[in-house]
Amino acid sequence: MRFTSMSLTPMSLNSNAIRRALIISAAAISLSTAASAADTPPAPAKPDAAAAKPAAKNGWDLAKEFAAATTPEAKQAALDALVAAADKGDAGALYTLGDIYLKGTSVPADPTKGRAYLEKGVAAGSMPAASRLGGALILGTELPADVPAGLALLEKAAAAKDGMALYTLGDIYLKGTGVTADPAKGRAYLDQGVAAGNAAVMARLGSALVLGTELPADVPAGLALLEKAADTGNGTALYTLGDIYLKGTGVPADPAKGRAYLEKGVAAGNAAAGARLGSALILGTELPADVPAGLALLEKAADTGNATALYTLGDIYLKGTGVPADPEKGRAYLEKGIAIGNSAAGARLGGALVAGTELPADVPAGLALLEKAADAGNGTALYTLGDLYLKGTVVPADPAKGRAYLEKGAATGNAGIAARLGSALVLGTELPADVPAGLALLEKAADADNGAALYTLGDIYLKGTGVPADPAKGRAYLEKGIAAGNMALATRLGAALVNGTELPADVPAGLALLEKAADSGNATALYTLGDIYLKGTGVPADPEKGRAYLEKGVALNSMQSASRLGSALVLGTELPADVPAGLALLEKAADAGDGSALYVLGDIYLKGAGVPADPAKGRAYLEKGIAAGNMGTATRLGSALIYGSEIPADVPAGAALLEKAAEAGNATALYMLGDMYLRGTTLPSDPVKGQAYLERAVAAGNTAAMVRLGSALVRGKEIPGDPVRGLALLNERAEKNDPGALFALANLSMPGGGLAPDPEATIRNLKAAAEAGNKDALRRLGEIYRDGSGVPRNRQLALRYLQQAVDAGNDNALVSLGIGYLYGTLGPRNPEKAFSYFKAADAKGIKGAMSNMANGAFAQDVPASIRNTVMKRLAKDADAGNVAAARTLIALYRDGRKPMLAASPTKARGLLKKYDALFTASDKEFETLMLDAVAARGVKQYAAIAARYETLSPDMKERFLGSIRGRQDNVYVYILQTKLAEGGFYKGKPTGTLNGATIQAISKFCADRKLTSVCNAGPLDWQSAMAIAGELP
Repeated sequence: MRFTSMSLTPMSLNSNAIRRALIISAAAISLSTAASAADTPPAPAKPDAAAAKPAAKNGWDLAKEFAAATTPEAKQAALDALVAAADKGDAGALYTLGDIYLKGTSVPADPTKGRAYLEKGVAAGSMPAASRLGGALILGTELPADVPAGLALLEKAAAAKDGMALYTLGDIYLKGTGVTADPAKGRAYLDQGVAAGNAAVMARLGSALVLGTELPADVPAGLALLEKAADTGNGTALYTLGDIYLKGTGVPADPAKGRAYLEKGVAAGNAAAGARLGSALILGTELPADVPAGLALLEKAADTGNATALYTLGDIYLKGTGVPADPEKGRAYLEKGIAIGNSAAGARLGGALVAGTELPADVPAGLALLEKAADAGNGTALYTLGDLYLKGTVVPADPAKGRAYLEKGAATGNAGIAARLGSALVLGTELPADVPAGLALLEKAADADNGAALYTLGDIYLKGTGVPADPAKGRAYLEKGIAAGNMALATRLGAALVNGTELPADVPAGLALLEKAADSGNATALYTLGDIYLKGTGVPADPEKGRAYLEKGVALNSMQSASRLGSALVLGTELPADVPAGLALLEKAADAGDGSALYVLGDIYLKGAGVPADPAKGRAYLEKGIAAGNMGTATRLGSALIYGSEIPADVPAGAALLEKAAEAGNATALYMLGDMYLRGTTLPSDPVKGQAYLERAVAAGNTAAMVRLGSALVRGKEIPGDPVRGLALLNERAEKNDPGALFALANLSMPGGGLAPDPEATIRNLKAAAEAGNKDALRRLGEIYRDGSGVPRNRQLALRYLQQAVDAGNDNALVSLGIGYLYGTLGPRNPEKAFSYFKAADAKGIKGAMSNMANGAFAQDVPASIRNTVMKRLAKDADAGNVAAARTLIALYRDGRKPMLAASPTKARGLLKKYDALFTASDKEFETLMLDAVAARGVKQYAAIAARYETLSPDMKERFLGSIRGRQDNVYVYILQTKLAEGGFYKGKPTGTLNGATIQAISKFCADRKLTSVCNAGPLDWQSAMAIAGELP
């Protein structure tokens, strides 16, 4: 089987905006597939030498009358005349009746009846009837396939030099339709037809020689054949030459020449040429737009029953391409196409009814149309059904059913369908992964120059998805598609060259590709350029230029551009804020079902970003996205439900949404679940599960997962350590200037971080991370110099970095500044100044700002009025669902703040019970353990606390040791003694008392972990305790 690069109109491919750009309208007729009405085999000769003596009007004359009849009465009369002539053995009538009953042209399809008429024609020696029946038996769409019988009929007719037979045999051997592709054999049949002067055969061979996919390219010879056929007035040749020169296929594009050929075809009465020229005039990409002239040509062709014209008019009115959208008018044109048996129209209308964005959704009706079109072998229908059942969006997911549809399409040589199936097998999210089989399908489709296959191969080799990354190979696939004029691939390669993460950066070359694609009207290129100039990615930020590109995309009805521009206008960070205009764009895109818009609207209403927070509205937008199968919105809502800070917590529901998104291959969901199961805070600790999710996220190309997994492997606390692999993952990302990886490496080289302390490496990596855009790196640098963590304290540097972090939009740095002034590490202690920073952070929505203010409010130099205000505010926030406020209230009453606030364990436990719904199971376990640990007295109780400590996740263990130190030091020391004894550092019996043997054991441990400089402050010092906690087994 030889794949042909067919045009497909698959359903929306989601959030993957780039794939949408690969979709070519099924109305655009593909040269390589001998396009619909334009590319027909030669008409049967008339009359046949062996036929019975014709009546005054022979069967061929009657066939013309049948085709021209416009009323039911005239059709019936013409049909009756054909039947009467067939009964007398007229060859033209037998052929025509066989043809119309096989096709179902103006009569219900009746394959048995159609075959019977053709067999009578064959018996009477009619070669056209033999050719028609032979072709139907080979293709197997109108009759059950019987390739040997079909070939026998065609070869018999070809031996009699029947043009249709020579054409059909040449075509099937070039394509490999029902037979093994044999280009030499196919050409030989076509050469026979050319030698006989058959213009249709000349057009078929000429097209194959120009395209060079079925035969070695020979453009001059191909053009010569096409021009010779065109000189005879052959519609297919005129169409093909027009198409070639409009597209620039094998020749330099020459729109004027292309238009001239199509106009000749129109003048000769070729409806397909009219449809092609009309479409080009409406779209305005190959010729200057002239919508009225284009519509006139399409409507004229549609009036003749041209299927392509009916399809194109239906498509443009559904989409609103060059005309105001008119869904009902679009539907009417498609239904006319369906009525004449056009499966492409059925697939288009079926897809629209299933998707529900261009027409009101009617999934049962849409599926019925798609299945009918698929039964007729329509590639778009097979693709769409396969895609729907793999994704399981508007229908329940059924991978086996989806695969069956795609395999049926791939078996017909449809390269687009093969590319879809190949991609699913390589990625392994919709079907069990089978990378070799997937690559084989993709490579075979790519050999047919299929754009989707070339794109997918380029993408997976750039990313290393399912295969080892091979940037050179990925680039080569993309460049092959670009050479064929595919602007989606130019956009992909251009973006990679600008970003410089998958390929060495070459911003000028990348911009040139993107601009070329944008000039061709590629919506994804316009979006990408808009995004680049808004962000300043690889170029100086130019907000106006970015906005202009996005507005061009919006004008092309790109919902991706509308969503991006709308978001920028609402947030007001990249462009001057214009919330009403931004919301209008986002709502327009959301109404069209755009997942990004639904995500952004959900996000801004949950956060209250640029609009008043409206959790119910935010949740509704996200749920709408989930209902449409958008896994990004499922991930966002799942996260919100788990953390419970924007909407009431519902951890089981949140986890279910994340798992649904993860199973659909959403890399962010895979990362989040992996992180949560390793931490064991929001979800129960499950290291095996956590690592498995992270490994899948890494395989899907999620760079945050690479950083998270790398850090965990280096530390070896959450999962078995593998420092070599962990550092390899981190360094791979750091070499690409990944701010997250640089930040992680900085933390690992901090005391207790997992690597040998290296203050110089920490500072170097934090500076690099800050330069790469990590706002937390600036804050971390400020805190390190503020606290003297591994470096001498430096007030000036601390203030500089923390202020830079604030200026960069890191509002948490306001809290860091407040802490510095509260505890006197940024100069003399200044509670008033500290509180001003905490209030500023609180006004910015930082949930923990009031908690820090509360911790400072109980100092003796702070007025009681401030304490009272803070306590009231904490209670109000906790009642409103702020878990940080609830946690702070519990801690204040658990520990007390003498002399202003007496400890009240009873009240603390009452608050934990009151705010039970705000805490995850792990958080409740932690708070209960803290309450019991603070109250613990005596070795027996210390031992019980230590045993419960062992059940905590590694993250919770570090948090517990940092929290219990200073609140119940005996428990802290007891746990240190037990852990140091496990490592062979402490030989005594755990008592909870900080004796000489314990201090000596701590010193040995610190020396072994290269923490001596930090531990010199004493085992109960905060920084020393945190470093030790980070290194304990």
